[in-house]
Amino acid sequence: MRCPTATAALLGLVALTACSASGSSIATRDEPSSASPTSESAATPGPLEGSWTTDLSRDAVVAYIRHAGWSKKAQRTLLEPDLAGPDETEFRVDFVGDFFRMSQVATDVQWQSGTYRLRDGRVYLDDEAPVGELTFAYHLDGDRITFDDPSETSDPKNKTQFVDGSPVWAPGAVMWASTAWSRDEG
Repeated sequence: MRCPTATAALLGLVALTACSASGSSIATRDEPSSASPTSESAATPGPLEGSWTTDLSRDAVVAYIRHAGWSKKAQRTLLEPDLAGPDETEFRVDFVGDFFRMSQVATDVQWQSGTYRLRDGRVYLDDEAPVGELTFAYHLDGDRITFDDPSETSDPKNKTQFVDGSPVWAPGAVMWASTAWSRDEG
C-alpha cells in the first residue's frame, strides 16, 4: 500500500503503521525483507512462529477507539474512505525466525514487515517503515492470540500524537489489538 499523505495508513480496513504520523510515507513491498534471521531464533521456534489470521471489522475498530477514549477526530481519521477498506477484511501475519510480514489474505499484498522479538510477555515489532518500534503484551490461549497494552518504544520522549486525542501509535494499536488472531493451519 502507498500512503496518500500525512495521515497514517490503515491496513485494509485500517492500513496501519505504514506511515508515520509526522508525514513520512513509504511504499510497502510485496516481498519480505531479504535479511536472514539470527541463528538463535531460527534454531528455536518461538510461540508466535507460523501464520495467524484475523477478520478486522469496522465495528471492532470503532469499539476499540471508543474503549481507548480517543477523540471523534481520531475515529474519523482512522476510518476515512481513502484509508478504510470494506466492512471486514481478513489479514494474515507470518512470524518466521526474527521477522514478521503482514498481508491482506485476499490479495497477499504486503502491508507491513520487519523484525520482532519477544521479552517478558511482550512482542516488539520494528517495522521497516520509519515509524519506530511498536510493542504489545501478547496472550496465547491455544491457537488464539490477543494483543493489548500497546506503546511505541523507539523514543520514550516522543510525545507526538497521531491525531488530536490519540497517541502516535494509534493506527498500529487498532490493527493489532482490536480483534483476536487465530493460528492459520493452512
